[in-house]
Amino acid sequence: MKKLLKIFVFLFMQIIFTNCASSAIEKKSFYNSFDDDKLQFYLSEGRPIVKFKVNNFVLNLMIDTGANYNMLTGNGIKKICSYIPKEELEKKFDTVNISGGKLGTIKFSVEFDEKNKAYDGILGTPFLVQKSDVVTFDYQTKEILFVPTTVDGKKESLIPVSVRGHAPLYFMTIQIENRKEFFLFDTGNEIIALRSNYDNEKSIYPSEDFILNLLNNDYKKANRFKTVKIPTFYYGGNIYKDVRAVYNDFIFSKASISARRFLSSFSSAGYPLFKDKIVQIDFKKNTLIIAE
Repeated sequence: MKKLLKIFVFLFMQIIFTNCASSAIEKKSFYNSFDDDKLQFYLSEGRPIVKFKVNNFVLNLMIDTGANYNMLTGNGIKKICSYIPKEELEKKFDTVNISGGKLGTIKFSVEFDEKNKAYDGILGTPFLVQKSDVVTFDYQTKEILFVPTTVDGKKESLIPVSVRGHAPLYFMTIQIENRKEFFLFDTGNEIIALRSNYDNEKSIYPSEDFILNLLNNDYKKANRFKTVKIPTFYYGGNIYKDVRAVYNDFIFSKASISARRFLSSFSSAGYPLFKDKIVQIDFKKNTLIIAE
């Protein structure tokens, strides 16, 4: 009887050990490196977050096509630096360079946003372009691919807008009911956001002059902090029904005046457009496919 009991305990411990080892492998395999051809991501409120293993630390970075820069938050800085008081850190760092392996050096600006605990920083279009001309976001398998991938869908044109020599922002033309609206292509946005003056003005063609005017003009705060329902929404051969949208004034109401003026003045298309879809952007040809 005792012999049988020992055998049972041994087998039970083997099962436990095997499961733990398997879990450890799965967790480890979820880590990515900057020069991988395929990145695994998880969603945080609709935003794609990638876990990067860099030396002995892990950075959770949001992949954001609505950002024309790479950025580390104070949270991310604390992970890669020994503790330095915030005041000293602000004096010493404007940018941080991290080795991307075969990819070379990845440059990050530094933003001390202590409120944001969901991720440690942002990888924007400079990182994506550095990786490949064609990038595919698969929201079904939760992968970002930097290798040639065939996506069967309608190609739509993107409007790249570069300001003061920086990497461009990319705008989509979306048909809402009987009108066309320019939207920022923004994987870092968990919702559909409408510019503050959406109700009473036609959409202005995005250009460098347009964005520079937004940055320079006085901002008049609107009081339409509300959500709206868009009955029908068309893009790339897809039809979206009863889409919920939020006015940008509400989203950026706590931002600085200059940031609020800029960010609330154009519409932004985020996760509701990409949910369960395959999204492919060609930075060389300035085209976008959103397919089932």
